[in-house]
Amino acid sequence: MGLKKIIGSGAAMVAKRHMKFDDDADDSFHTADEGNSTLDSVKPQQPDDLATSKSNNDSDSDSENDSDAPEEEGLSSGRDVVEKQIKEREAVLRMQEEVAKDKRRKNEKIFKQQQLEKKKKLAETAEEKQRREMLEFEKKLIAQQALNDDELEELPQEFFDNMDEESAIPISKATPKHTTFSAEELREEEQTLKEEIRKQKKRSLRDLRKTQIQKGPVTVNLLSSMKVSKTLAPKKEASIMKTKDKWLKRRSLKRK
Repeated sequence: MGLKKIIGSGAAMVAKRHMKFDDDADDSFHTADEGNSTLDSVKPQQPDDLATSKSNNDSDSDSENDSDAPEEEGLSSGRDVVEKQIKEREAVLRMQEEVAKDKRRKNEKIFKQQQLEKKKKLAETAEEKQRREMLEFEKKLIAQQALNDDELEELPQEFFDNMDEESAIPISKATPKHTTFSAEELREEEQTLKEEIRKQKKRSLRDLRKTQIQKGPVTVNLLSSMKVSKTLAPKKEASIMKTKDKWLKRRSLKRK
C-alpha cells in the first residue's frame, strides 16, 4: 500500500509539470536529467525495506498474540482443574460402591449361615423329639411285654382246666330248686358253656401270642420272649402242614 501511494504522488507531480504552449520557452522545456531526478525521488522501496516493514508487522501481530496467550492458558488450566475434580469425584463414587457391595456380600453370607444353622437346629430338635418318643414307646412296649410274660407265668394250662370245672358248678347252683330240667337239656347247656370257655381260652391265647401290635398308624413287631416260647406251642404253619399231610396221605407205592 505504501509503494502505491508513493507512485501515485509522483505521477501527480509529473502531471502538474506538463508543458503549456502559451508559457515561456525557458519554463516549458525540461531536460531528461530533470525527469530522471523526479523519477528518482519517487523510486520504489528496496527488498530490504520491505523485509523490515514485514518484520515490524509480524512483531506487532506477535505482540497481539502474546497478549491473548495468558487468557487461553487460564482457560486450559481451569478446564484441567475441573476435569481432575470430576475424575476424583468419580473415583470416590466407585470406591463407595465397591465398599457397599462388599458390605452387602458379607451380610448375605452371614444371613445364609444363620439360616443354615437355624435349619440344622430345627432338624436336630425334630430328630431328638422323634428319638425321645421312640424311646418312650419302646419302654411302654417292654413294660407291656413283661406284663404279658407275668400273666403267662400266672395263668398256666391248669388254670384254664380248673376254670372249666368251676364254671359248671355255679351254673348248677344257680338253677332254681323248684324247676327241673331234663338230662338232655342239661347236657346241651353244659356243652354250650364248654364251647364258650374254649373260645374264650383260644382268644386269650391268640392275644398272648401276638407278634404285632397296632399303635395308631404304626404297626410294632414284638420281640419273642424265651418264657413264652417255653410255655406256649409254636404257631402252626399252613404250608408245612400241607406238605406234611400230602406226604402222610399219599398213595402207597406198589412194591414187588
